[in-house]
Amino acid sequence: MEVRIADYDPAWASEFASIGATLRRALGDLALRIDHIGSTSIVGLGAKPIIDVQVSVAALEPEGLELFGSVKRRTSMGCKELESNAGSS
Repeated sequence: MEVRIADYDPAWASEFASIGATLRRALGDLALRIDHIGSTSIVGLGAKPIIDVQVSVAALEPEGLELFGSVKRRTSMGCKELESNAGSS
């Protein structure tokens, strides 16, 4: 598999702004924070052209999150993936 590193693109910030706004509308107050993370969030750094987003919530119970498919929960023992059938037909 070939990995492509792109030169920094100032459009990544506006792409995140659009994604973040969509998530904010969908999640409302359920999302405490919506952050642009990863290499595309660092001004001037070349990166794989994929926008990484972290959504922070007070509790990671499936209620309200099932719309988004699988969710990763960090516990003291590592990460656990919770899955729903979102998007299944």
